[in-house]
Amino acid sequence: MCKTILILLTNLWLLSCNSQSNARLDSCNYKFNEAKKLVYDTPNAFLDSALTLVNQTFLCDSLRKAAVELKITILIAMKKYSFGESFVDSLSESDFSFKYKKNLMLKNFQAFESEAKADTITENLIYRQMMLDLESYLNTHSVSEKEFDEAYMDLFAIKRNILDKKQINKEVGNLEEKYPQKKQFFEYLKTN
Repeated sequence: MCKTILILLTNLWLLSCNSQSNARLDSCNYKFNEAKKLVYDTPNAFLDSALTLVNQTFLCDSLRKAAVELKITILIAMKKYSFGESFVDSLSESDFSFKYKKNLMLKNFQAFESEAKADTITENLIYRQMMLDLESYLNTHSVSEKEFDEAYMDLFAIKRNILDKKQINKEVGNLEEKYPQKKQFFEYLKTN
């Protein structure tokens, strides 16, 4: 009898823990989706509210990487560059969708801060270092197709800050020759 009661109590406790876990995940999902709506569907007037909501979603591991990316987007939109740099610096590479993203985002905030101070020399140096870092990463790491695509999109987003259209299109053409199976993808990266 005692054994049956103990088993019953253990099962009830496990069910309770599981329902609390599911409730927390549902709450995180709701808050994350509401934060996304505030960022993407409404004017910038609600960014503080979106930041508050996204901060509450960090309790759910399943949303952590998406929450990191959304928080970075919000901080950039709010022009809180030094805060964003501190935030990214506090994270580990595993908090990002791909390993290179931490370094990229850290330097991106530094470049934005330099731009805000009208320090174009430092800004351009940072963008050039970002390009070198990302090109080095792509040349020294085995990457999935998804990471390949995202890394090259990031790389050319950086290049657009400091290179002219002719240089960009020439580099894209070289990549189309190097990776003929990705020609359609690289065609997308060309500038008009």
